[in-house]
Amino acid sequence: MKKQLFALAIVAIFFLVLLWGVDYLGFWLYRGLEELLPGGVRVTFYEGTDFEKRVCVRSSRALVAGYGTGKPALGVPADGYSVRFTGILQVPETAEYFFFMQSLQGAKLYIGDHLVIDNWKPDNWITGAHGSVCLTNGAHSVRLDLYKETGEGAVRVKWTGGPIPPNTLMKAPYLKKE
Repeated sequence: MKKQLFALAIVAIFFLVLLWGVDYLGFWLYRGLEELLPGGVRVTFYEGTDFEKRVCVRSSRALVAGYGTGKPALGVPADGYSVRFTGILQVPETAEYFFFMQSLQGAKLYIGDHLVIDNWKPDNWITGAHGSVCLTNGAHSVRLDLYKETGEGAVRVKWTGGPIPPNTLMKAPYLKKE
């Protein structure tokens, strides 16, 4: 029975590759594996630029996204959407931490109750925006809000401080899902 199920799974994957192509199938397999991995953040997609209607939830290993001009997720429009990343930042030691964010549309970064970066305006990829906050060793909530009206959508957050070297992408294992 196990051999028959395995053979059926192989045949199904073969037909999916023929139907959708390797790149598309590989993308969805990767997304599924990402959901199972520990660490990272929850990513909630909304219809509307002001978090009006929740559409779907995914995971991401880092505070980074490149949505281009297309739909960022199934059921989300290509234009006029917002995204909220939420999780826990595990700070390795008490220190002042510096954050740098680039975004093609508007974005805000919160650590705990602190609005660390307020970049709620479009087209700030080249210069970026930065902020800092003193954090104690341990867990702190993290939230990244962004919106996309039209054009391309992308965001990237880096951090440094304490033992974190400069220009480090904010990602697992320092980020954990709530």
